[in-house]
Amino acid sequence: MTVERPSLRRLIEQRWLTTPRRIFFMVFGLLAVVYAATATWAMPYHGDAFTNAVTAWHIGDKGTVIANDYAELTSEDQRGNFAWFVASPRGPVSQYPPGAALTAAPFYSVFPTAPTWAAMWGNNRPDLPPVELPVPPVWPATLSAVLVTSLACAFLALTFLELGATSYVAALAGVVSGTATTAWSVAANMSWTHGPAMLAISLGVFAASKNRWLLSGIALGFGILTRPHVAVIAAAIGVWTSIARKSWQPLIQVGLGSACGLTALLGYNYWLWSQMTISGGYGDHFTSQFMNASTSWFLKNVVGALFDLSHGLVPWAPFLAVLVWGGIAARAKAPDWTIGVAIGGALYLLLQLRANRFSGGDGHLAYRYPLEALTAAAPWLMCAYQNWVAGRPLARRTFRLLTLTAVAGQLIAGILT
Repeated sequence: MTVERPSLRRLIEQRWLTTPRRIFFMVFGLLAVVYAATATWAMPYHGDAFTNAVTAWHIGDKGTVIANDYAELTSEDQRGNFAWFVASPRGPVSQYPPGAALTAAPFYSVFPTAPTWAAMWGNNRPDLPPVELPVPPVWPATLSAVLVTSLACAFLALTFLELGATSYVAALAGVVSGTATTAWSVAANMSWTHGPAMLAISLGVFAASKNRWLLSGIALGFGILTRPHVAVIAAAIGVWTSIARKSWQPLIQVGLGSACGLTALLGYNYWLWSQMTISGGYGDHFTSQFMNASTSWFLKNVVGALFDLSHGLVPWAPFLAVLVWGGIAARAKAPDWTIGVAIGGALYLLLQLRANRFSGGDGHLAYRYPLEALTAAAPWLMCAYQNWVAGRPLARRTFRLLTLTAVAGQLIAGILT
């Protein structure tokens, strides 16, 4: 009599992935180690992320978002040279919504750090003289990015479990979400706005998978406080699910929860600018771009966002072609809320591309603006894998090959940036 030895997959499931909690911490721990190995822990730092880090240090160390020592950077010449600070009635302040800085601020509170006065200059205007500034260490902000992005993918793994995936598939898909996308090379690399927004969306979809609509809205509300157009994701999931179920409950509860974040954003901007505004420190530039951009410019921007070799979604995440095809083919089997949140992610990205260039600036590899849309679409894409890809050997092998290609690309990008 011979005893059949269990497969490696079965051993992993039986020993390590026996509970949702273990799945969560397995995904979180693996990604945190991978991210920490390639993240940027010291200067130089990208100007967008540096702005968030400085603001987080001011909140954590001084209890304010006002950066008085950075007033010189609000001039027309210096703005955007190596940081994005603007003048407000209350003093110099980051142009960005406060969500990302609020996420990193506790790390500066727990690990008090003293700034170092340094001469700073940027590549955008190398002709300008250096500016002497108190520069805080950026590693607490990077630590925040590493942990927040790892948490986002761990919550996606729990969502996949709720959708019926096995413990092994849910855990593996959570790791893939964090290593085959720019969650690795962008969100977890520095204190960008994308990591906190990803966490807000992943919490929102996890709550939705349990029909906890108010909690879903509250989570997405923090996303609005980080990247305001996350509001369309909240609206889409509420509207679509309510129509599909012929019930007002999802719409009302998601709306109430997300309204908390919108109210907080409006209150913050009113406190700073003495007017009710969503754009805040951005001013009216992106609003004007959204309203006045030509159709041809917009279409070129969309094509670039999808296919550009440096910052395009398809070249850097080719596995999405298989999943999207499978999702369309098996759309009848996807839960209603997964379709709603995926539509919201697509609308979010189209809004972004209507208002700003697809590349997201320089100083990073691959894409960054589609990250929130991918996080929103992740539950629908998991349904595509389960209901169409997994049962077709050719599709499954193609998906695996393209996924490994994407992971390799992110490894290179994570090392180089």
